[in-house]
Formats: sequence, C-alpha cells, structure tokens
Amino acid sequence: ATNCWDNYVFNTDTCTWENQGSQPTEPTATNCWDNYVFNTDTCTWENQGSQPTEPTATNCWDNYVFNTNSCTWENQGTQPAEPTATNCWDNYVFNTNSCTWENQGSQPAEPTATNCWDNYVFNTNSCTWENQGTQPTEPVTACWETATFNEVTCSWEISNDGDTINPICHVQDIIIELDENGYATITPDQIDNGSTDNCGIETYSVSPNTFETGDIGENNVIFTITDYSGNSSQCNATVTVNEYTLNNQEFNYNNLSIQPNPFKNYLEIVLPNNQALDLFQIFIFDLNGRQVYKKILENENGKVLVKGLEKLEQGPYFIKIQNKKNGSIVIKKLIKF
Repeated sequence: ATNCWDNYVFNTDTCTWENQGSQPTEPTATNCWDNYVFNTDTCTWENQGSQPTEPTATNCWDNYVFNTNSCTWENQGTQPAEPTATNCWDNYVFNTNSCTWENQGSQPAEPTATNCWDNYVFNTNSCTWENQGTQPTEPVTACWETATFNEVTCSWEISNDGDTINPICHVQDIIIELDENGYATITPDQIDNGSTDNCGIETYSVSPNTFETGDIGENNVIFTITDYSGNSSQCNATVTVNEYTLNNQEFNYNNLSIQPNPFKNYLEIVLPNNQALDLFQIFIFDLNGRQVYKKILENENGKVLVKGLEKLEQGPYFIKIQNKKNGSIVIKKLIKF
C-alpha cells in the first residue's frame, strides 16, 4: 500500500489484486474559515482552519461582528453622536467610562445685585447676564427741595431742606381809616413792599391786623414772611389809624374840587378861599390801602398841584387831603387812565 487508504483484495476472476480502498472524501466546509488537510497518519481529514480572533476593542463603543462573507470581524459600533446644544452654555464631553456624552457646561451664575434697581436678564446671544435695570431718574426739584435716593424703597425722596437762607422783608407804612362801625382790617399785601427770597416766599402775615377806635394813631405791626423751607424773617411797620371821616361833614370843604378826574399825569385841587395860605399833606392809596403817593404841597393862589402821577397804574384810587394847620381831612375817589 502506498496510501493509508489502500485496500487490496485479490480478484480470483482476474487473478489480480485490486485496490478497493479510496481516500476519504474531504468534508464540506461549514464555516468560511474551515481548512481541511488530510492526515496520512490518521488517514482522516483534519480541519486546521479556525475563526479569526475577535479584535480587542479600543473604544467603548466598539462592537465587532463576524462577517461570514468576508470571513472577517467588522466593527459595527460607532461613537454616539454628540447631542445638539440647546443652550448657549452647553459643553458636551464624551465619558469613555459610561460611553456617553456628558454636558459639563452650566449657565453662568446670575450676578449678585449691588443696587436696588439691578435687573439681570440672560442674553442667549452673548451667553452673559446683562443688567437692564437703571436707577430711577432724579426728579426735578425746586431750589428749596433736596432729592435723596432711598435704597430701601428704591425711589427718590424729596425733603424740604434745600434752602437755609432767610427771606428779606421790605415793608411800607400805611394809613387806614376805621369804617362807620369803628373797625378796620389790614392784609399782609398792604404792608409788603417787595419782599424777596432766593427760592420763594410761601406765607405772609401781619400782626395785629385788626384795629378799632382805641387804636387811633400810630400802631406798630409785625410783618412776617416764611419761605418754603421754613426760614422766616420779620420787619416792623407803622399803621396809622384815622377815624371814619368820609361822611363827617365837619372835615369836608364845600367848595373843594379835583380836576381832571379821571386823571393821567397830575391833579389840580381847587380849595375854598379861606384855605388860601395853608399847607396840605396829600396821600394817594390804592384799593388795598397801600400808600402810593405822599407829599406836603403848598397852596398857590387857592390851588394845590399834584404832579408826578404818570407812574401809577390804571385803576381806581383814593386821595386824602389833610390840612396841616387844622388837621381837616377830605377823602375822594379818583380814576387813573
């Protein structure tokens, strides 16, 4: 035998040895890697092929699957896709232990407000906190006011303490006449003669402001002005109180006349003959009792000329004519045009 499978049998018909052995048939491969090799020692086919070893994974996502067509291991695993950022601060980092993407980004912390008006709003474009709050606008104040910002209420508070300067009072003396019942009242406007303050005067007062028959003559009054910050000043003025004379025929001159009336620049007082040599004190008052003219004038040929009246404003006035010799008084109404 030359082969392990040889099997000689003698054929008596042909009187010869016939080899009835044959090599075993090679098995059909069932795997792509099968590699049958005939072993003459065992006289059998031996599969010397083996499936290739699965590669060692180098990444956590590796997934090797054996391809029987190509008879190779193929990596069908892929790294998970990085998630799409939904926030501007998202920062995805791949964790090879958990084999997942982890968001290690975080929204920046909102800044701590340092002012009561701070209002932080997150800007997704710049990915930063922006302070959109502003301090309320300081209100416009008068010169006697002070605006101070209150951090607790977050508002401006106005106090009346911005002015420390006292007002300046200017007064004038006035002459008044009691009414038919023996009473008279004055107002601060009659005493005021252009008082001023750096910011403004809030109140005016005069004391006393009422008079009666017991007050005939000169009376001292106190004129008080107060500004908007409570600063005040006082001045003294004299109020001369005369008794009621408008209907007292004893002091009237039957033939006294005043021309022109209405007047513009001057007045001419025509006196009775028996007053030809006397001096006369002339007073002119407005309807508030404020004295706007006072002068002692001489009688010239039975006439007293009152000049310099062009500065008076248009309106009604009273003229008081007093004889300096005997004290006789006449009061008449005038109109300035």
